[in-house]
Amino acid sequence: MDTVRGRSVTKGPMTQQHSLGPELRVRAGQGHALARWACGVLADAGVQAAPIKGVLLNATVYRTLPPCPVGDVDLLVVPSQFDPAEHALAAAGAERIDAQRHASTWRVPAFPLLLDLHRELIDPAWFALSADGVMRRATTSDAPFAPVSVALLDAYDVFVHLVADFAKSRRGARFFERLRDLRVWARDHRLDPILCAQRLHRCGVQRAARYVLGVASQREGDRFAASVVAALPADPLGELLAALAQRGMQWRPDGDVATLLLGHALNTTLPRGARSLLRATLAPRLQRHVRPRPT
Repeated sequence: MDTVRGRSVTKGPMTQQHSLGPELRVRAGQGHALARWACGVLADAGVQAAPIKGVLLNATVYRTLPPCPVGDVDLLVVPSQFDPAEHALAAAGAERIDAQRHASTWRVPAFPLLLDLHRELIDPAWFALSADGVMRRATTSDAPFAPVSVALLDAYDVFVHLVADFAKSRRGARFFERLRDLRVWARDHRLDPILCAQRLHRCGVQRAARYVLGVASQREGDRFAASVVAALPADPLGELLAALAQRGMQWRPDGDVATLLLGHALNTTLPRGARSLLRATLAPRLQRHVRPRPT
C-alpha cells in the first residue's frame, strides 16, 4: 500500500476477472485504483465525480470479462465544481501537466497512469452533451469503487458518450475492436433501441451514430446497433455522410486527411463540423484554456 499526501492507495482491484493478458489486467487494476483514489480525494472536498470511458467499463460490464484497454483515467465533474476539484487534486499531491477547454490532465506520483479531469464529456465543438444534464440524471453508488461513493451516469448517456467518443477520437480500422464496448454495455443494461435513438438525436449524435452503429452492424453483426439506426429520424444527408465514412474510414490510416474530414462531417451539422475541423487543424491555440495553476 502506498500513500499520496497521507491518503492510502490500494492497488489492484479486478478480483473477479478471468485469466487475461497480463498487461491489460495490470493497467485495468492501476486505472481502477487511481479512479478510486481521485474520487475519494474529490469526495473529501465535497465534489462528486463520475468515472467515464474505460475505467467505468472495466469496473462494471467488464468485471468478469477481459478488460478494455486503459490509456488514462477519466473523471467528470459538473462545471461549477471543476475549480474546487482541481484545487483538491493539487492539495493531495497531484500535478497538472496540461489544460484544455473541457478537461485538464494530472500526474499523481503513486500511479503510472495519467488522470483526465473533465468539466464536459467531450470538447464543446462536438455535440450537445452537457455535463450538467448528464450529472443531473446520474445516480450515486459505492459498488464499483468501494468504499468510495461515485456518480454513475445514466446508462443511455453512457451509450451516447461511447458513440460520440468513438466517432470523434477512434477513426480508422485499428479501433474497430472497441465496438465491443457498445455491444456489451447495451446488452448488460438491456437498453431499448428506440430510447437510445431518441437520446442520440436529442444530444446531436445521430449522424455519428449512423456511422458507428452502422459499422458495428455490418462488421460485428450487431442487431441492437442496427435496430438503433433504424429508429433514428430520417436524415438523407446524414445517411450519405455515414455511408461515405463507413467506406472511407475502414481502409484509410488514422490521421489521414480524408479520415479527418469524414470524422468532422459526422458532427451534428455540417457548419458545426466545419467549426470543429477549424479548431482541430487551423486554430489549435483556441483549444487551450490558459488558467493559473491551482495552489
